[in-house]
Amino acid sequence: MKIASKQANIAKTMAAGMGVLLLAFAALIASKTAHAAGFENIDPPQNTSVSDKVEVLEYLWLGCPHCYALEPTMEEWEKNKPEYVHFVREAPPLNQSWENHSRGFYAAQLMGMEQEFVVAMFDAIHEQKKPMRDKKKIAALAGTLGMDETKFLKAMDSNPWRFIFQGFFCWHFLVESSHALSLQ
Repeated sequence: MKIASKQANIAKTMAAGMGVLLLAFAALIASKTAHAAGFENIDPPQNTSVSDKVEVLEYLWLGCPHCYALEPTMEEWEKNKPEYVHFVREAPPLNQSWENHSRGFYAAQLMGMEQEFVVAMFDAIHEQKKPMRDKKKIAALAGTLGMDETKFLKAMDSNPWRFIFQGFFCWHFLVESSHALSLQ
């Protein structure tokens, strides 16, 4: 993935800050002073996908320049994360204009190509300056990654997404920006 030198410096600064933030956040979660320190507890606690590990949940939007700048850091962190950590990504449609990006993310996830799709979408949107909001253009991009475009479109339009998206719209208050991390 190409990032201009200015963006690379921003990404490095953000990465260093995110590293410090993650360490501080983990320490505060372990203490009873987390709420007093300005962090909010998720109450009631949410179920995690695995019960025997710490779950780090990343919320991102493929059109977000901050998410894009942080991506190389997140990729590196994921490669080197501790064994007791389970990493999960979500791309909730926090507003209607993000919906097709979210549908594409989950279709690629279903087809086992989430990471490849994220990298390709970030490149198309942020490097090639294509908005990638049209389902057929998103499916065509998936096709360049070896996914069947017809199956991809069908996955984007499948009924389960309606319920997933409704849930994300209902839980919007938990995520107030396009990029957020949650430790559970």
